[in-house]
Amino acid sequence: MFCSRYDVITAADGAVALSHMRRRHVHVAVSDQRMPGMTGSEFLSRVKDISPNTMRVLLTGYSEISSVIEAINDSEVFRFITKPWDNDRIQNLIGEAVEIGVELAAKTRPTTAGLVQLSDRAARRIMVISYSKPLYQKVAELTKDAYEALHARTLYDALITLESGEVAVIVAESAPESEDVGLFLKLVKQEYPDVVTILLTPTADVDAAISLINQAQLFRLLTMPVLTEALKVNIDAALGHALLLRGAPIMRRRHSVEVVPEGKQPVVCGALQESLGKLSDRLKRKSSGELIRDL
Repeated sequence: MFCSRYDVITAADGAVALSHMRRRHVHVAVSDQRMPGMTGSEFLSRVKDISPNTMRVLLTGYSEISSVIEAINDSEVFRFITKPWDNDRIQNLIGEAVEIGVELAAKTRPTTAGLVQLSDRAARRIMVISYSKPLYQKVAELTKDAYEALHARTLYDALITLESGEVAVIVAESAPESEDVGLFLKLVKQEYPDVVTILLTPTADVDAAISLINQAQLFRLLTMPVLTEALKVNIDAALGHALLLRGAPIMRRRHSVEVVPEGKQPVVCGALQESLGKLSDRLKRKSSGELIRDL
């Protein structure tokens, strides 16, 4: 499918593939999940370490939730593709990944040092979306010396918080009786590509997790209960990643997302998406110095 357009290197296992990558740069790594020696998510995690600007795509015909969580948390994959795939879709997806990978390779590897001039408050603001207070209180306690934690009990509260100022990281809690937090994170990522998101959930669904990779570029998916130290480590990593995205605009393309299909959006979220769009427009106009009356 690709040899007429790209230089395609093949390998039957992760160890051979890694040896290729140590000898030459690869713009895109596409891995099957089930392989001898190491899984695809493990392989792509190691790719991330040795070649962070390589775009990473995982494909599989049988999805276990553990492998999907690894793809999010450890491999930070660009896309997750399930078999059987549509040829046109996978060609478009790989084409996009190659374009971004080539652009990334042309740039010096970015670091967080000296990249941005943000106020400490803007760069260190965390919004916690949780109907109850325990998660917010835990995050506030963990970050009180370094970061500002804001509490949003509802998605409407979260919108107001986004409007009131810059948010670097969103930590959201999902519960069966709560609003569709996953969809909210997808819509936020479309409007605010610099915002880095963490989702805590009591149970993880394979299809939902895959869609959060492709349509939200979710940074971390954590199943509850989460150890306090693990939560802190992931929040610190998310804040560092948010700073990187703000300082190196090219990295935003690395985290571009698929648009949520309109037919798959609950009707109730139409107003939410419209509100996000209006909010984004208002913020752009405010940043350009226009005087706007709040609606």
